[in-house]
Formats: sequence, C-alpha cells, structure tokens
Amino acid sequence: MSSHLPGHTDTIFALSSGRPPAAIAVVRLSGPRCRVALEALIGRVPKPRHATLALVRNPTTGDVIDQSLALWFPGPASETGEDVAELQLHGGHAVIAATLAALGRIPGLRMAEPGEFTRRAFEHGQLDLTSLMVLLESGTFAERLLIPPFLYFFLMLYPPNWISNARSKTAGAAGGCILIRRSALERIGGLAAIRGEIIDDCSLARAVKRSGGKIWMGLTRASRSLRAYSGFGEIRDMIARTAFTQLRHSTLQLLATLIGLALTFLIPAAFTLAPQAKIWLPALLAWCLMTASFLPTVTFYRLSPIWAPLLPTAALFYSYATLLSAIRYWLGRGGQWKGRAQASETSRI
Repeated sequence: MSSHLPGHTDTIFALSSGRPPAAIAVVRLSGPRCRVALEALIGRVPKPRHATLALVRNPTTGDVIDQSLALWFPGPASETGEDVAELQLHGGHAVIAATLAALGRIPGLRMAEPGEFTRRAFEHGQLDLTSLMVLLESGTFAERLLIPPFLYFFLMLYPPNWISNARSKTAGAAGGCILIRRSALERIGGLAAIRGEIIDDCSLARAVKRSGGKIWMGLTRASRSLRAYSGFGEIRDMIARTAFTQLRHSTLQLLATLIGLALTFLIPAAFTLAPQAKIWLPALLAWCLMTASFLPTVTFYRLSPIWAPLLPTAALFYSYATLLSAIRYWLGRGGQWKGRAQASETSRI
C-alpha cells in the first residue's frame, strides 16, 4: 500500500509501454506538474489531445535526447482525472533511461509505484471496477506447462484493451484482486446481481459495464496466489469447472472452440512432421509465430524460454479439459467446486 494518499501534490511518471527495446516507448505522466515537465523537456505545452512532434531535451544541459510525439490531456477529462502527458519516443534503452532520468530531476516529479496510475484513476472517479490477475503458482512441471497458457488463453478471451474500452461489449475481471466503487455496486443491485454465477468475477465486471460503469483489468507480480496445483488432474478440474460456462453451454461454440484450437495450435505442430517441404515449412513458420506470441507470457512468469514451443501440448490439454467440461455439464456434474455440481443441463445458471 502506498504512503501517497489522495489529494496528490506530486506528479508521477513511468514507462507505460512494453519492455525495451521496442519500436516505440510511451512515457506517461500524471499530476499537477505535467505542464511544468512538458515545458522543461520540449519547451511548450501541446494543444490538448493533439499529437505534436517535438525535440525532447535534457532540461539541465539542453542536449537533445530524442524526437518524440508529445500529447497533453488536461484534467479532469483524462485517464486518471488529473493532468496527463505522454511522450512517445524511440524505444531504445538509452533514450528511455535518459528521459526518465531527466524527469526525475524536475522538482515535484517521481517514479510511479506499481499500479499507481490505475489507483489515481479510481480515486478520481474515472473507474468503477479494477482488478488484477495475480501471479499463479508455477513451480511443478504441470504448473510450468499449463499455468502460463492459462493466462495466455484468458487474455485471448478477455483482452484488457477491449475490457477498458467503453465501446466494446467485452467485460472481464480477475478474481484474485478486485476493487469496486460502492456506488457502482449499489447501481447493479449489490452482490445479489451475481448470486449463483459460476464465473463470478467476470459476471460482476459485466454487470458494472452494462450499467454504464468503467472497468479495467491488468496483471501483477506483486500479488501471488497461494493455491498450488500438485498435478495435471487439479489443473484439468480447474479448467473444466468453468470452460463450458464460458461458452454459454453452447454445443456450437464448443465445436468452434475445439476446431479453432486444432487449426491454430495443433495442426501446425503436427504438420511439421510432413515429408513435403511445402507442408512442413509453412507449418513450422506457424509454430514459430505462435511460440513468439506466447514467449512474453512465459517470461512474465520468469520461466525458461524452452517452455514456449510447448504451447501446442498445452492447447491439446485445454481442448481435452474443455470437452470434459461439456461432458460433465451434460451429465449433471458441471461447475464442480468442493464436491458440489453448480451447473447442469437441467438447471442452467
């Protein structure tokens, strides 16, 4: 918990884009001295909500750090409810380090704490529900093989950018850590609105968003799950408990999901064994692309990159667990939790 309370007099800044090196790096600021920071680094304050090409200079020496696009969002109509500024820079280590160092030398500015931009948005009424996907255990062989794909597939189902986009119908949340505004909870009728829901976190987010609320979901390493999965069976049951509910108990969506998993992850891996180069070469390329897309999730868990090419194996396991979820539902044993069946074909939730 931060010691910096609401009524902020300090201005925070941080790299808000991906880990460098990258093509573009976005440095974001929020707080009352954003205007001062822009004047110090680029010599002016851009027109609100208009990207402006500008040279970023070290305010102490006057040396040019980079050429960037600068943006200015006056509060309260901003992402955090405060004055916000952005510098879109070239994504090299040296440029990012020099820019952050220059900002740190401006009085009243400091590096943001983890999650502080989101917390300020919540404090200023810009968000009604925020949630964090906590770091799941990944110590055993089964966990290392299957838990990073759980996050990978979850983010495919619930892309954070879609969740936070008010124009998108997608709503999701991660139950490990949720903060909801009291007025938003009252607006949806309290927790009674999700009574009986199997996927209660996402159902809560959906109810808030449908009521006109603003929601956000992100990832964190600061909070860890204490639940360990000793073997494949426990992870299988964790997936099977909710998978068919995610598909709204639709046989058509189940078939589409299984076919999609096969076409995207299983068939390319299988076809790399084909003797004809015109088959195995594009299949190998597809496998490499899926491995590259999965690698950031593996590194988020701080595992060896050697786990990334095993994504097709995990996809096969998830296909099996999803099919098992449907079978259990049809047999009246769906949504099993602590020995109880929470969903069945005769009693839809």
